[in-house]
Amino acid sequence: MNKELIIITGMNTNGCIGKGNTIPWYSKLDLTFFKNTTINNTVIMGRKTFESIGGRPLIKRINYVITGDMNKCKMQLVQDGPTQLYYVYSIDNALQHYACTDKVFIIGGERVYTDAIQREDLTEVIISIINNDVQGDTYFPIWLLDKEFKVYSRKEFKQENDPLILIEKMRK
Repeated sequence: MNKELIIITGMNTNGCIGKGNTIPWYSKLDLTFFKNTTINNTVIMGRKTFESIGGRPLIKRINYVITGDMNKCKMQLVQDGPTQLYYVYSIDNALQHYACTDKVFIIGGERVYTDAIQREDLTEVIISIINNDVQGDTYFPIWLLDKEFKVYSRKEFKQENDPLILIEKMRK
């Protein structure tokens, strides 16, 4: 079965994706878009990203958390209908698992994004740009996209004081 491997990320105008293991902004538009895009699909994230969302799986998604803790990788922590949680060693380990859906979203953090961008099977990158310039300690490796991906869609949304630019890139 062929799976679509897709990065989805929110960043600000500086490319910041995090500060102090949190997202340094609140955007209802971005959260709604993320939820609607990833629901009923598979998400892969690093351990720090998992901890930053409260250490709980995202509801109605198959959740894979990449960790170096060998003991955790032997456990399946949650299997509640459409919500599942597994610990794995790598992106490859998650993709080989039987529970993956056809669409698999890489949701962070920085190191997992960097690894995913360099994969030949990554087909799409979805970027929500939040209109602020907060400095953070975690950044999306946008420079790695320039050679391999091209913009195929750019949309702007605004709801009260919550402007959002949505950029979708496909492999050239």
